[in-house]
Amino acid sequence: MPTQFYPFRTSTTLTAFLMVLSASFTRQLVEFTTSCIGKDGFKIIVGFIFITSATVFGTAEAKRLASPLRIPAMLALLAIVLFYSWQIKLPAVRMHIIMYAVVGWLATRDATKPGRTWKMILVAWLFAALAGTFEELLQILLPYRIFDFNDIIYNIKGATVGVVLYLIRPKS
Repeated sequence: MPTQFYPFRTSTTLTAFLMVLSASFTRQLVEFTTSCIGKDGFKIIVGFIFITSATVFGTAEAKRLASPLRIPAMLALLAIVLFYSWQIKLPAVRMHIIMYAVVGWLATRDATKPGRTWKMILVAWLFAALAGTFEELLQILLPYRIFDFNDIIYNIKGATVGVVLYLIRPKS
């Protein structure tokens, strides 16, 4: 149950925890899947999951964005993020942005439930950014993973995108 001191739902905490935990086995899962169905098959599956998720999320959010200015603002932000992430050659880096955008969005949803104060927005952003930082720091301990400071930056950028996407929504 969210409280004043830790406003995040269990589902948000578990999502962040799974993002951090996934750092330990995602590469092996991708390599195994790619070896079974090939790179093209893997790209098709990931693309299908991404497009389906974006469509469901976008449809649900479009219903809430009643203001004529909020829909273009959200679409512009999404277009900028997609354009920016398209320029990144490594798919894993794109995933950092997407994963922590989800954590940032969920954290902002939970933290600003009672009201949108700058303090709670900052708490939500810090939660997502620290989860992303912790994920990368965990990789120092894993013998088959490599710590990369740039990944922390991409995780923080993703957290920022998630927070901003949530803040574009009208207040409940």
